[in-house]
Formats: sequence, C-alpha cells, structure tokens
Amino acid sequence: MKKQRRIDCSLPFMWAILFSIIVAISMFMQCKPVNAADRINIGSNNIYVLDQKTQKTRTEYSDGDFISVVLNYSGEIKSGQRIVVNWDSKDKNNKAYLTAISEEKDVYILDKNKNQKIKVGFCTVSRDKAVIVIDDGLPNSYKINGFFSFNLQVRNTDNKEHSLKVRFNNDEMLIKVMGNTTFLDEKKRLC
Repeated sequence: MKKQRRIDCSLPFMWAILFSIIVAISMFMQCKPVNAADRINIGSNNIYVLDQKTQKTRTEYSDGDFISVVLNYSGEIKSGQRIVVNWDSKDKNNKAYLTAISEEKDVYILDKNKNQKIKVGFCTVSRDKAVIVIDDGLPNSYKINGFFSFNLQVRNTDNKEHSLKVRFNNDEMLIKVMGNTTFLDEKKRLC
C-alpha cells in the first residue's frame, strides 16, 4: 500500500496562498500611465514577515532562522526613482541583527494595455538594505499595485530577547527574536 502524504491545509497556509495569488494578479492587472503627483503609499499593515520554509507568520524567531519580508505597495513608479528598504544590521548591534545574501535582479511590470512585459529597473539586496532603482530611460510613469520580497537571516548570539526592525518609508515592522540559550546550556554543561 502506498503511503499518502499529508498536505498542510491550515487556515494561515491557505490565506498565504490566496494572498499571494491576489497580489500577483493585481500587480499585473493594474499597470497604466499616471500623473506624476501620485506617490507610493505604504501602510504599516503592508509589511509582512513570514517564516521562509513554511511561509507562515510567527510571533517569534530564533538565531539562524530565515524569514521572507514581503512589502506591498501601490502608487506610481517613474524614471530615476529609488525605493529603499533597510533593517537592523550588524553595524547597529553585533549581537542581534538581520542579514541578507547579496543579490541583484531585474524588475518587470506587465503593461495590461499592450499585454507586454516591461523591464523598469533592478533590485539590489545587500547585507543591510534592499534598493529598487527605476531605469532613467523609462518613457512613462506607471500606476502599479504589487509587491516585492526578499529573504533575510535572523541572528542573535545574545542570551536576551531582542526586537529587530525592517523599515520602509516611514513604516516599520518589529520582529521578535528569542535569546540564544545555546551558550548558556553549554556553560551549564561545563560546570
């Protein structure tokens, strides 16, 4: 008899999948030229932190955990624009911090009027920030709804709990990081 795999269909898992599908569809369906007076508008409820493996939210993380940061945005993009996200890095606190693997990738939108994929810039993720740069030669401003995401690693070598921040424009998300008890357990074992 074949062993059946159980699929986790918990409510948070289903909401995460539904949310991803809706955001992806809206990102590709909402591209159109707009007035340059529009601005990117982010609310604090538009920054999400998910466990990278399970893609579920958690109330706390530990040293070594990987997280996915998802930023929803709506507004316009225009030639030369820079969108910056930063987080508590090792420069601020060498015991508890967030770090990323450096990467660079192109950023595309789908122009629904032309049904055409348009390269509008690139995203660079470094150790302490992510920057999206919109190409200088972009002929129009585009009204968009969408998201971008990147992965970070949680580090905490301290035995104390810390709250680390991810910042985007004037908004921030706090990430609770539990104290690292590995050092304390090792010390007790040696005594």
